[in-house]
Amino acid sequence: MTNFNRFKANPFVIYCLLATSTALAADAPRFSQVQERSPESIWATSISSKLRTSLEAYQQHKKLKNGAEYGSVIRSFDLGKVCAPQIVSWATEHSCVRENDVVKDPKNNLPLHDAQGKVIQMVAFLCPDGGVIRMKPYGDPSQPKNSEPNAVKAMRFFGTDKYEDFSDEAFKVDNAGLPVPKWPKDLNTKLPGLDSSTREAFIGEWARDAHTDLKACP
Repeated sequence: MTNFNRFKANPFVIYCLLATSTALAADAPRFSQVQERSPESIWATSISSKLRTSLEAYQQHKKLKNGAEYGSVIRSFDLGKVCAPQIVSWATEHSCVRENDVVKDPKNNLPLHDAQGKVIQMVAFLCPDGGVIRMKPYGDPSQPKNSEPNAVKAMRFFGTDKYEDFSDEAFKVDNAGLPVPKWPKDLNTKLPGLDSSTREAFIGEWARDAHTDLKACP
């Protein structure tokens, strides 16, 4: 079991990652490698105690006050195998509450706008297990590297029902059910082997793991 109370890069594991990476084009650790071999090492050492508690609760399958296991429904749902209407159906079947929202600037919580001055639509589903599914059905032009329609799975902070904005999100969950940072601030970008020329690629791999492009229904 991963010990999320450590949150320090394991020197031996990182040494192995770097040894493996010499066979790659870039001599730097890959996000997928670190996630697989030393998952606690992907997290910045500066993460909050509130986030650390939520990660431990997710890893230990703790129960919420409503009796649901924290993250049990979100953990096993693969966004890569469904299209938008199927996500809506799944959310309804699992008693997730729909909230229509808009994309906001995490710095000031004000709505962001596209080139035409329109707000960027977002749909959120709040599930009883503490999970959240967020869809941007028309994409997000405020994110040039991830502007296409996409969806993410995330968890609210353990034991908290509140979800009003991005600050209420604890961490994202990838399609393998693994917890990943919700933003680069919580990502360990100081791993040995990462520098100004390789750090951007590492962050890009994290972003692709944390976000799923919405596919068209047949």
